[in-house]
Amino acid sequence: MPNSTFNQITRLVFLLSIGGFFGYQLGSFFVGILFILLIEVISQIYFFNKLTLWLNEGPSSDIPSANNLWSSLMNNLYKVINKLKKEKSQLKANIDYFQESFQVIDDAVIIVNDRNSIVWVNDSSFSIFGINLKEDEGELITNLIRDPDFISYIHSDDFSSSIIIPTVLQKEKRIKIKATKFHKNHILIFASDITETIKLEEMRREFVSNVSHELKTPLTVISGYLEALRDCDVSSSENTSKAISNMIHQSERMDKIIQDLILLSKLENTNLVKEHNFFSIVELIESVVSDLHILDDSKSVEVEYMDQFNNKLNSDDLNGVQIKASYQELRSVFINLAENAFKYSPQNSHLIISLVLDRDLFIVRFKDDGFGFDTKHIPRLTERFYRVDPSRSSERGGTGLGLSIVKHILNNHNATLEIESELGVGSTFSCIFPSEILSDQEKS
Repeated sequence: MPNSTFNQITRLVFLLSIGGFFGYQLGSFFVGILFILLIEVISQIYFFNKLTLWLNEGPSSDIPSANNLWSSLMNNLYKVINKLKKEKSQLKANIDYFQESFQVIDDAVIIVNDRNSIVWVNDSSFSIFGINLKEDEGELITNLIRDPDFISYIHSDDFSSSIIIPTVLQKEKRIKIKATKFHKNHILIFASDITETIKLEEMRREFVSNVSHELKTPLTVISGYLEALRDCDVSSSENTSKAISNMIHQSERMDKIIQDLILLSKLENTNLVKEHNFFSIVELIESVVSDLHILDDSKSVEVEYMDQFNNKLNSDDLNGVQIKASYQELRSVFINLAENAFKYSPQNSHLIISLVLDRDLFIVRFKDDGFGFDTKHIPRLTERFYRVDPSRSSERGGTGLGLSIVKHILNNHNATLEIESELGVGSTFSCIFPSEILSDQEKS
C-alpha cells in the first residue's frame, strides 16, 4: 500500500476516533462520528472545486495548495497533461510534415474515411479532379468523382491493382488511380495524370508498326534478289556463295523480327476486337506436338493430362474439353514456348507438356531438361530483345521478341506466365489461365 494512502487512512481513523470520543463525552458517540464525516466531506468538496477551477483555467505549474491527497492528485494530473501536450504537439508536427510532403507532389492525394467522406486532399487534387479541401471536406468522394469504374473500385475493397479513368474536368485526359487501406478502414488514394505517358506509348507503337511495314517491302525485294543470285550461281567462288547464303539467312531473320514487331503492335492495340471461340484443347496440344516432331525429331516430347489432384488422365478423357480463346494466339504461345525449349536444350533432350485442369485454374506447363539459366534473369525475360546469352540466341535465330509476344497474348486472355529455371538442370514455363476460359460444362 502506498504511503500516501496509508497516511490518509491513518488521518481519517484518527479524526473519527477524536470525533467519537467527544461525541461520547456529550452523550452520543455516533453524533461525533457524523460531525467529523461532515467536515471531511465539506473539505473534499472544497478541494474538488479548486481542482475543477484549476483544470478549467488551463492547468499551469502554479498548483493550488491542498492537503496531501489532492496535492498529489494535482501533481500527477499536471505531469500527465504536460506529457499529452507534448505528444499532441509532436503528432501535429508529424501531420504537418506529411501534409507538406504531399503538397509538393504533382499527384493528387485524397484521404477518405470508412464512409468514403473526404478527410483531406492536397492542392493537386483541384487541378486533377476539381476537389478543394475547404469546400469539399466531408463530401462523399463518389459524388465528386462519378466515373463508374472508380465507384466500383472504391466499393470493391480490392486495391491490389490500379485503374485508369478519364478526368472530371477534361475527358481526354487519363488518370491512374491506386488506393490502399489504413487506420480503421480509411482509404488513401493516389491519382496521377498519365495522359502524356499513354500518348508516348501510342506514338511508340505506331512508330514501330509503321517502320515495320515500311521495312518489309524493301527487305522482300532484297531477299528476292539474293535468292535469285544463289539460284543463278553467278559465281563459282566458295566465299561468294557463302556470303550470299549468310545474307539470305540474315534477311530471313530480319523478316521474322519485322513480323514479330507487327504482331506485337497488333497485340498492343487495345482498340482491336479480340475474337475468342470454343475449341478442343487436346487438338491444340496435339497440333503443337506434331509441329515439334517436324522441327527436330532428335528430341522427344511427352504430353501429360492431369486433374486438380495431379492424377494422370488419358487424352480420351479430355477430348470433350473446350476452352474459349483465340486458337491462333494460343497456338502461337505454345509453339513459341516449345520451340524455345528445343532451341536451348542439348541433343536427345526431353520436353514434357502438362495440361492441368483445376476448378479455379487451367494450366499448360512446358518443362525441359535443357541448359537452364540463372534466376536473376527471370524478371526481365519478357522484355523486348532481352537475351540471357546474346551470342547463343543469335546463333539459334531467335528474334528476342518471342516471350514478349507470349506475355501480351496471355494478358489478352487474363492469364499469367510463371517461369522457373535452374542453371544446368532445365526450365519450366507455366501458362496459368482463369477457370472462365473453360466451357461451363467443364467447370461444373
